[in-house]
Amino acid sequence: LRRKEQYDLIVCGVGAPASAQSNRYYTREFYVLVQTRLAAGGRFVVLGLPAGENYLGEELLQLNASVDATLRTVFPHVLYLPGDCSTFIAAIDEEPEQDAGVLTARLQESGLIFPYFWPQQIRFFYQPDRLQQFAAVLEDTRPVINSDFRPVGYYLDFLAWNKRLGGPQALFEQIRRNATTGTRLLFAVIAVFGLLFTHWVTRHRRGWRYGLYASGLLLGYMAMTAQIVLLLALQAGRGYLYSEIGFALAAFMAGMATAAGSAIQLIRGRFHHLVLIGYLLLATLIVAILPQLLKLLFVHSDLKLFLILFFVCGALGGFFFPLYTSIDAGLRGRLDSGRIYAFDLWGGALGALVPAGLGIPLIGFHGSLGLLAATLAVAAFFFIRTRFLFPLR
Repeated sequence: LRRKEQYDLIVCGVGAPASAQSNRYYTREFYVLVQTRLAAGGRFVVLGLPAGENYLGEELLQLNASVDATLRTVFPHVLYLPGDCSTFIAAIDEEPEQDAGVLTARLQESGLIFPYFWPQQIRFFYQPDRLQQFAAVLEDTRPVINSDFRPVGYYLDFLAWNKRLGGPQALFEQIRRNATTGTRLLFAVIAVFGLLFTHWVTRHRRGWRYGLYASGLLLGYMAMTAQIVLLLALQAGRGYLYSEIGFALAAFMAGMATAAGSAIQLIRGRFHHLVLIGYLLLATLIVAILPQLLKLLFVHSDLKLFLILFFVCGALGGFFFPLYTSIDAGLRGRLDSGRIYAFDLWGGALGALVPAGLGIPLIGFHGSLGLLAATLAVAAFFFIRTRFLFPLR
């Protein structure tokens, strides 16, 4: 589709959006690309989405309504054909034909013979009352638009499978409904806790090690969040990956190693506390503008640019760890990097759970990275207010 040809018919039959990779074929950005490649009078058909012959439960309704609503942001005319697997027919110029008699006559006149399909079956697919019923049901639903930057499709597909397997449906549905509100509440809790903890440390000059443990947790969360965001962005921007994932992870780890080496040199030179504060402010800025950088990469989809971004984000994680372990060693009089590393790993586990499993599909890249940037800003405020406790100058 990235070529310049025009097509009378484009068919998408990749199955359900069961992963971040397959979800690419259900996003608004993909439909815009399809729309630019349809010839006048052309049709775009989406096949194979799980549905129901006569009824859609809440989970399947949300999944089908999301695809329908996303298509309608690009195509003026969309026809929904219900079934065990639904069919969407989208058009630009005129509505798709819905008269079973007309379609049957066209098929017979074409002279085409299909061993598993007969013209009479068209009347079953195009029953007017069923088409009107499902059109009304989809219209009355409040779906979420599926996009590259908010790939909610694979979470909705997960909800449908979770119900079939008897999982905790109510919990995951509540998470979906309250994702945005929950994110705001979470940051409010982080901000209030950060302010109160900062006040306690500056007033009593104690509890510094707990701040370091929290920093370790934040570092692991930041590194894992950045890594997962970039991997999903690479997948959405370039499709099937295979060896490219290896190059991306190599660039990320190279950035960590390079930055860690630079931090060690600073430690040997007795770094000033402004280095750490400057680092946190720079990390906040990079994370905040990362969604805009990813938008540019989605347009150009250049592997070299992706690798540079992986290197930079890896460097953000690698630079911090030697700095705050040396601070801990200066405060304790001995090195206890294992304890801090444990908090770093717990933060990484949290980063893997929240962005990949919940944050990215429900609040998108902007929301996930925005929460991370705001949390980094709170951490920077903590270090600015408690700088007098630094053991190294």
